[in-house]
This record gives sequence, C-alpha cells and structure tokens, in this order.
Amino acid sequence: MQQKFDPKYHPQLIKWQTRSGLTVVEVCKELKISKKTLYRWRNKYPEVEKALRESRDFTDSLVEDSLLKRALGFKYIEQSVTKAGDLVEVNKVVIPDVGAIALWLKNRRRPRKGADPRLTWQDSYRVEFDGELNVRAITELSDSELLSIAARGRPRALTAPDGSAKTD
Repeated sequence: MQQKFDPKYHPQLIKWQTRSGLTVVEVCKELKISKKTLYRWRNKYPEVEKALRESRDFTDSLVEDSLLKRALGFKYIEQSVTKAGDLVEVNKVVIPDVGAIALWLKNRRRPRKGADPRLTWQDSYRVEFDGELNVRAITELSDSELLSIAARGRPRALTAPDGSAKTD
C-alpha cells in the first residue's frame, strides 16, 4: 500500500533527514516509500522540492565552511587531564591543509569563458577536437617513416594496435 502524503508532516521530516546527511535512498527507506514516490511528491508538492533544496544548500554550506576552515588553518583550545589529575587548557594549532586548499581553489576558481587559464585551478583540461584525426597504427609505418619520426622526436599522436588513440 502506498503511503499518503501529509503536507504537515512529510516536508519537515524530509528536510530534517536530509539535513542529517541521509541520502535520497536512505530518506525513502526511513519513510518506507520508493524513490519514485519521493520524486512524484517532489514534482507535485512544492514544499517537498523546497525541503530537499534548502537542506541540500544548508549541508553544502556547512561542508564549504569546514573545508575553508581546514584550508586556512585554525586555532582551538583543548582540555586535557594531567597525570596529577588537574584539568588544563592547551592551545592547539591546525596548520593549513594543502589538500583542502587545492580542493577549494579547483572548485572556486573554475575555468570561465574568456578568463585567463593561468588564473584557474584544475586537474585536467578538456580538449575539444573538430575535424578528422588521421593517424596510423605504429605497426603500419614503414622503417623509413619510423626513422623519420625518431629523428624528429616523439610523435604527437599514435594509434595503439587495439585502435585506441594515445596523445602526448
């Protein structure tokens, strides 16, 4: 039997569950509904769409704040107990995390149309090719062609025996 949507109950519950970090699948399991039902509710009831969007945005902002804190480094006070049993406060420092810095820059400094590529951060570049690529497998080249390539240096593109292209 399909669960009936309750506009007073379900949007708040969905919002609370997703803010708690539950995935859509986990929310559905908790509500004892299918993903199809949740998506139908989302499309039919604006309050469900709003609950999902707001909780996602809220959680994303928490993660973003935590990432920024790790990227910049921070200080905190830790309480510990000495061997004598005394409670003492110790000032601690967490140095900036290089991985958090890189992740922040890659996501905040994405390539933008017309922007100087030297001012963006990314692991790889997407190359679009419009035209025809005429390469032959290295096994199809003559000895003189191979010697010519060796004299010039490595070729820019080769085709492997399996037919896949390999580029520098």
